[in-house]
Amino acid sequence: MKKKTLLQSSGFVTLCASLVCIVIGLLVGFLVLLLLGGEKAYSDGFKQILLGGFYMMPSGIGKEIVTAVPLIMCGLSVAFAFKTGLFNIGAAGQYVAGACVGLYAAIAWQLPWYLCLLLAIAAGAFLGAISGALRTYCNVNVVISGIMLNWIALYLTNLILTTVKHPNSPYTKSLTAANPSALIPSLGLSKLFAGEKTVTIAIPLAILMAVLVWVILNKTKFGYELKATGFNFNAAKYCGMKENRNVILTMVIAGGLAGMGDLIVTCASVHSRNRKAGYLMGQGKSMEEAMKEVNMVVEGGSRPFYQFGYQL
Repeated sequence: MKKKTLLQSSGFVTLCASLVCIVIGLLVGFLVLLLLGGEKAYSDGFKQILLGGFYMMPSGIGKEIVTAVPLIMCGLSVAFAFKTGLFNIGAAGQYVAGACVGLYAAIAWQLPWYLCLLLAIAAGAFLGAISGALRTYCNVNVVISGIMLNWIALYLTNLILTTVKHPNSPYTKSLTAANPSALIPSLGLSKLFAGEKTVTIAIPLAILMAVLVWVILNKTKFGYELKATGFNFNAAKYCGMKENRNVILTMVIAGGLAGMGDLIVTCASVHSRNRKAGYLMGQGKSMEEAMKEVNMVVEGGSRPFYQFGYQL
């Protein structure tokens, strides 16, 4: 069998396709800015879009990386499920659940950041387990159960975080005032970006998760069984694999990754949290915007490191 060259590899083709999509998007955006902004379309609009974090170096770069962390984690969540033959459309709800439980634990129970992070992962994993169990034992498509759980998680979040809001505003209490120990430490990373306070160890944590996902899927027997179950459920069953367990564990891991996504940014900042109905408590982000993080996986590919680079 003839070995494929670099230009023929699926990874290179995926990368080129992503770059072409980005270029087309930028061109269309520039045309829209020209129609709306005229002379200032380039200097005040398009130039800032192109430069991104470089527009306000070095703190701007730090902000861009921090903003990418939830995208990376949601991307890893959906990519992990993709590689095992499942579509985790419920990543948005798992993301919301992680933000809710972690933030509530930080404010109401005064727990340190690492315990809040573990609880956020557990909350996302729990929602994932529900989807996996429904798929396994009731033959409910994970897309249907995921979408339903998204909205259940959203409105439960609105209800729960109302109990820890500031008495004189529609926002939850500031973590800086309510529980400083819940803020994720920077360990000096903020100094690399002109003291940008939102830059913390959340970034190395996201990198670590990408590495772990890659190792599990490609270098372990467990990952092989997960992928085999996803590719052919019945074949895995006849080969002696625990197919029901594998489906549930796939969704548990995917849910945990998504649940971790918001909290490592929520506990890295000092912003107040909007509790307005229809919005995610973690960042004032609507469910529709959270769903965009899931949709980006289709463009970024389902490989862990592609997702990391694409979301950045």
